[in-house]
This record gives sequence, C-alpha cells and structure tokens, in this order.
Amino acid sequence: MVKALSVLNSIDSSRLSAQALSAAECLRRAFADPPRAEDLPPLSQRVLISYRHYWQTLMLRRSPVEDAEGELLASLNTILAGTAAAATGLGDLDAASEHAKGAIENEGLFALTGVTSPYYELMIWRVESPRTYRVALPECVIDVRVVFLDEFTSLGWAGFATCGRYYSAGWATEDSLFAVQSAHETESEGFRVSYLAHEGRHFSDYKEFPKLEQSELEYRAKLTEIAVSENSTHDLRELDPRFDRDVLSTHRPRPRCPAPLRELLGDEEPGPRGSQVRRTGEGCRRVAQRAGGPTSQESPTPSSGQQRAPAECGSNNRREVPELGCARQHDTTADEGAVMALRNESPSI
Repeated sequence: MVKALSVLNSIDSSRLSAQALSAAECLRRAFADPPRAEDLPPLSQRVLISYRHYWQTLMLRRSPVEDAEGELLASLNTILAGTAAAATGLGDLDAASEHAKGAIENEGLFALTGVTSPYYELMIWRVESPRTYRVALPECVIDVRVVFLDEFTSLGWAGFATCGRYYSAGWATEDSLFAVQSAHETESEGFRVSYLAHEGRHFSDYKEFPKLEQSELEYRAKLTEIAVSENSTHDLRELDPRFDRDVLSTHRPRPRCPAPLRELLGDEEPGPRGSQVRRTGEGCRRVAQRAGGPTSQESPTPSSGQQRAPAECGSNNRREVPELGCARQHDTTADEGAVMALRNESPSI
C-alpha cells in the first residue's frame, strides 16, 4: 500500500478522468491522518476510528503486527472503560473486539467483528431485512433464510483499503445467510443458483451428512449449481482438472469433473453456444431426476394425475438412490456415476 500511494501521488491529476480522480481522492482521504470520521453515535465513532487507525498502521507498515494489535487493544480498553463489558474484564483483543460489537449494537447499529485474515475486522451497518426463500434442490426443497444488510458506514478493512470496490459480500451461520445488499442482484440466475442453491445444499448436508469434509461439501454444492442452472449451465460445467483435494478446502472450488459426469453432460469442445448449453442443461436435469427429486418447486406428476408437493429436505419420504452393485445387466455407468456424485457417496476426485 505504501508503494501504491506513492505512485498515486506522483500522477498528474489533470490527466485523470472524473471517475479516476474521485477514486484517487477517496484513497487519499482513507489513509489521511487522523482517519476519516463518520456520522455515528459517539462510542461507535471512536471504535471505528480506532480500527481505521489500526488498518492504516499495518497497511502502511508503520509498526509490526504485535504492536499494532496492542495499540488497538489499548484503545478499545479506553473506549469501553465505562461500559458494562469493562466490569467483567476485556481480556485479549478477541474478547475486546466482541465487547466492542456489543457496545455498537447498544447504540442501535449492527456490527461484525473478529478476524478476516490478515486483519481484525469491523463492519458496521444500519439496516437488516430478513427474507426466507423456498429453494428447490435436485431431490428436495429447503427454506433458506437470508438477512440482507444495508446502509453501511464501514465495509471492513477491504472496503476501507479499496474505497468500497472490494469487500466481503456476506457470511453464513448454522441457519442463516447474511448478505450485503449492494453485492447481490437478487433477480439474477447467479443469485438463485450460485448463492441460494449452493448454500441451501450446505444447509441440507450439514443435517443429513454431518461427517462430510469441506471438500466434499463444496463438491456437492457445485454439482447442485449445475443441476438447477438454466442459462448459466455451460459456464458452471467448465470444471478445472488441475484442482486436487488440498485446493478443494477453499470455498467454492472448481473440482475435477468425474468422467461419467463429463460423458453425461457432454465434454466435447463447445460449438454454437446455444446448442451446447441446451444439451448440458438437459443432461443435468436428467441427473437430478435420477437422483430422486425435482429441479424446480414443482414435483413430477404422480400416475394418478394429481400434483405432488416436493419433499422437504430431511423428510423420510425422499426416494433413495438404488445400490449400484456389480450385477447390473446393462451399461448405465454414465447416469449412475453422476447420480452417485450428486447423492450420498463421496465424490471421486
């Protein structure tokens, strides 16, 4: 950041566009001394300034990490000295940042603290809007609770360092998703597929398969994205074969696509985009149907001719994938390999 600011200050401002000039001025203000204040209640204002000073110190390499964290802890101890948290002892920086979060919320705001590597984090916002989505997975339907966050006064250290260009788009708890409103186009297929269906698969798997490793959870979530997608199927199927299990430990990886699934979806070089997307989408929906459930909120019509409601995730009336023994008399390798990847078996990566 030191070098970046040096280069920024060497640029002739008269040669910058209006947009670039605005960004340059924003960065200069962000790293000014003292840090920029915001329109916040008194205690929240002081806490935010302390965090911004801490971020500046480390990003501009003014002090070692230990010293910067010690200074932040001392500052929080001073700010919180008159609060109820001080009576129980603030302890280390982890405890102090949690107490700071509570103090901010006592002033009518919302906050996130902790660590977003490599720095201690502070996000502050004013508005939360919860909403529950009914999300169709290939084999069942699950309710996904999303809390949209808006009117931020701090987008964390990443938003601080980039003037809001990059920042955390959200996070998840055991039963809810927290989404920064400005980071999501809620009417897009990307939101429906790569956010709701992806995270819905996680919520379902946490309950049904609690022993799955992170790589397996991400693998199944990616296959779910492919199965429920429509216009974006072609892009989602371009899984990178260079990734291995170690790389799969990161969030939303691009795992190796098993040969049976590649065969079913179509692995040749794409020709006219429309035809390839159509073929791939049909293959995915075929996999989803074999896996035991609908690909939308409408279930397959029973033989009686009456519409059947889709099964709830975790219910006992879900159809099970048949055991794939060696006694098969016909070749269904492609379908069954893909089905097993979508369902209960661990993926072959």
